[in-house]
Amino acid sequence: MMFATVSLGVALAWVVLEVSLRLAPQVISPRLLILFEPGLRAEIAAGAFPLEKDYRRIERDDEGPPLFVAKPESPIVSVDNAAGNAPRSTDEIGFCNPPGKYAARDGIDVISVGDSFTWCHALLPAQTWTELLERRTGLSSFDLGLGGLGPYEYLQILREFGLAKHPRVVIMNVYGGNDLRDAVEYERYRSAVEAGGALPSEGPQPIAPALAASVVGRHSYALNLILALVSRVASPSEKDPEKAGVDFHYSIDGVDGPIPFNLENRDRDEVAAARRFERGVATPELWAGALSRFGALAREHGFLAVVSYTPSAHTIYSDHLRFADPTIEPVLRKLDDAQRAWLAGHADADGYVFHDLTPELRSAAANPRPSNLLYDPTTMHFSARGHEVVAEAFAGFLADRGISGKK
Repeated sequence: MMFATVSLGVALAWVVLEVSLRLAPQVISPRLLILFEPGLRAEIAAGAFPLEKDYRRIERDDEGPPLFVAKPESPIVSVDNAAGNAPRSTDEIGFCNPPGKYAARDGIDVISVGDSFTWCHALLPAQTWTELLERRTGLSSFDLGLGGLGPYEYLQILREFGLAKHPRVVIMNVYGGNDLRDAVEYERYRSAVEAGGALPSEGPQPIAPALAASVVGRHSYALNLILALVSRVASPSEKDPEKAGVDFHYSIDGVDGPIPFNLENRDRDEVAAARRFERGVATPELWAGALSRFGALAREHGFLAVVSYTPSAHTIYSDHLRFADPTIEPVLRKLDDAQRAWLAGHADADGYVFHDLTPELRSAAANPRPSNLLYDPTTMHFSARGHEVVAEAFAGFLADRGISGKK
């Protein structure tokens, strides 16, 4: 009798879970959805998250990991949407610009490459610093930023799409928070290929792929959710075991009171990278090949190569900051200082001009209030105001070098 009662309870719970997930699939975290059976995952993700079919592969010439760019004129879907959930689409080549800019011009004055701090993360294409720079200077500009990439990928994007537009200036925007991590991943991939071993895993793998591929697994939301949860428990760390247990929350002492930051405890891999740097395991020297080639491309194609440095929010607000875990602060500071020093120290030899955005951002970050923050407390990316400050900084930088929209 007890067995029957328990069985009935389990069955009812299973049905409730299955029905609930089907009625509200958006409650399934992307971290779990990625571990679902592929067909079911695509069915649930359609319209809410980007799918493989929405991307095209870019052929690399540096033997780096697979590189994908969104298809032209495709919806931009992200866990961080623009204000009011305003619809966004990629341009005619798959990047974040107002439509028609790339096709309309044989030449472009300023091309930017970078990660999500150059891309329109949680903003409209018209709000990026690249687009704002054009309005401030009269220089034609185009944004080739794409989230999740690092300096080696920036070069591939530039080679594929940017050089054909004969730019006068190319700005490679290096983000201090995770571009070192991306260089580590690049080297890990290349090393694995050269050694003929297994390629580095991007994260936890499904715990029971055969069960997920079964008739039930191909149709059951509940079963896939349970398998995904078990998979996460079995392999909780994503890319880096040092991220586990990191508390990266902090607050800023604003003019009107504390402003909580990193509300979702994101970017823990930045802490892991800083600790690796402190141990001497990963250093900015990993950027050497990319920056050297960037300078070589500039000489070959006749453009001014600019390497800019965007620091993390905690660096900009360091004078007003309180970490939940105070031990994090000194290792992050060491990494930030080392990255900026390395980029500045290699500029002349590699043939690029270095521009550190830290001073301009720190100046604009004085007297912080929720209404004037340069970084969003949840997404940890530039706010619309942050993009405005960066555009102003680059406009001054280019003016100082006599580069204007008038030829």
